[in-house]
Amino acid sequence: MLSKQTRGDRVNGVLIFRYGSEADLTGKESAADFLPPMLMRGTTQHTRRQIQDRLAELNAQVRISGGGRTGGRYVQLSAGGPGILHVSIETTYENLSEVLDLVAEILRQPSFPADEFETLRREALAGIEEQMSDPMALASNELQRRLNPCPPTDIRYIPSMPEQVERIKAVTLDEVKSIYTGLVGASYSQAGFVGDFEPAELRAQLSKLFGDWSNPKPYVRIDQKYQPVSPETVVIATPDKPNAMVTLGLPLEVRDDDPDYPALVMANVVLGANSNSRLVNRIRQKEGLAYGCGSIATANSLDRLGTFLAYSICAPQNAEFTLSCALEEIDRLIKDGIPQQELDEVRTGYRQQLGVMLANDGTVAAMLARDLFLNRTAEFAIALLGKIEALTPEAVQQALAKYVRPDRLVIIRAGDFDKSAAAEDKSASEDNDARVPSGAVSPA
Repeated sequence: MLSKQTRGDRVNGVLIFRYGSEADLTGKESAADFLPPMLMRGTTQHTRRQIQDRLAELNAQVRISGGGRTGGRYVQLSAGGPGILHVSIETTYENLSEVLDLVAEILRQPSFPADEFETLRREALAGIEEQMSDPMALASNELQRRLNPCPPTDIRYIPSMPEQVERIKAVTLDEVKSIYTGLVGASYSQAGFVGDFEPAELRAQLSKLFGDWSNPKPYVRIDQKYQPVSPETVVIATPDKPNAMVTLGLPLEVRDDDPDYPALVMANVVLGANSNSRLVNRIRQKEGLAYGCGSIATANSLDRLGTFLAYSICAPQNAEFTLSCALEEIDRLIKDGIPQQELDEVRTGYRQQLGVMLANDGTVAAMLARDLFLNRTAEFAIALLGKIEALTPEAVQQALAKYVRPDRLVIIRAGDFDKSAAAEDKSASEDNDARVPSGAVSPA
């Protein structure tokens, strides 16, 4: 907990409740996905609307997320993975006690109204229906699937969008209730709070509200396993969509306490995780090809598993050139490295980004809760920053060459490439016709 003065006496908090095991949740992923939103849909004392009105009266925001699937390889502040309820809270010190009482009621006295469940089902199906023709959503989903080569019966499996539709249609309210009554409790929970509050009072109230709420069965973390994948290129057709998505990636055998992880972080910042990065400067600024582009590198805190990916949103006719530019920049950084001056400038930008992130009390609260689970303190983050400050250009180059192998990349393109090709053919034909002298015959 971090107690400090804040503007408007604001308090941000995160509660994380862990439940279940691989055996408990396999085959029930979709039911577990419905659990967080269903908790907010009503209690034995209040309807959904009454909960919303009461939160508004208390000048508070409460969100519950989490679920039953691994979410691919993207590391989250809650430490990722299935079997998690992540509760974020924002309110004032004056109202904190009443807000926590309401949160405890939401978590411990859900009513699971059947009409709200069907409303959620319709909303989920409508959302997927919209995404099934969206290049960005389709490309992202397909890349996650390719980087996560598990059988459909594995809880780590990433379902396609049609499969998601079938799973959502098949899930029942009784399955959601069964997960809650059979698995959920506070025996394996963590809390992080930042803002204007009295730590002793807050600890006492949390103990009173959740101290006797035990998990019916033990929580067993589901591990994530690195699996190498074969390089391939996949093209997804999205007719009549004006934008295209180009994304590429590969799984990484890395953990965030590995010796060369700091160098990998900085290599990713140099390449695409910065507004002044190589990919942004080449693809968006110099070539004018993309509406947005960048790169992401993640590493798990407990398992040796991470992800590298790069992406670009562009017009379909520019997709091939955009991909070529991205591969050229990756290859150039691996072969030629980075000058000391560029590294120093990027490192300064990284410090500024980190400062902005740490200025967000909600982010810090989530980090505190996560570090409790990982048995870490702020010293880990301080040490990581110190290692980044000491990096040499050679170390950054070596880390990128070690982890990002262009010959092993999975490449996904999604867009209306048939229409863009037809438009290019028409344009070329018109150009040829324009070059034919008057009275001449245009070649067939």
